[in-house]
Amino acid sequence: MSDARSVITVIVMIFALAIGILIMLKVTDSMVTGMQNSDMVDYKYVNETLNSANTLQQGKSDTIFLGFFIALVLGLIIAGYFATAYPIFVIFYIIALIVLGVISALLTYLWESISQSTTFLPYLSDIPVTNFIMSNLVMFMSVIGFITLIVMYIGYTKKMSRGGM
Repeated sequence: MSDARSVITVIVMIFALAIGILIMLKVTDSMVTGMQNSDMVDYKYVNETLNSANTLQQGKSDTIFLGFFIALVLGLIIAGYFATAYPIFVIFYIIALIVLGVISALLTYLWESISQSTTFLPYLSDIPVTNFIMSNLVMFMSVIGFITLIVMYIGYTKKMSRGGM
């Protein structure tokens, strides 16, 4: 059951990162636009630097999200292998996966509501991978949950063959 809680924690962390990236894109774009339109910043090189920093940040946000997502998924799989659980508790893990699906569906709905608002809609083109993963979070987390379940069983059989538990 502890590994199911880890999957739910990962879902919430992924959602928080995606929302954070979306907010960061909006805030930095507003700041750069505000600084370029102010009277204090009237230098050509300053404007070029601000534009290049904003472009770099927009291009790297999606890569950061994908790297974080892959790292968390690999961490779940590795933790699932080392988790000590008897096969009788698989039924509880499956029930937890159903709860996981409901939580994922709620977070996907929340992502769609927030990202499709007029405030954040222009920034979705900067983060296509993040948008794809968040829009299909139920499918991703269900597959990851079942892979973790299989890996937990493999880890259990390996421990039993060595005389563990």
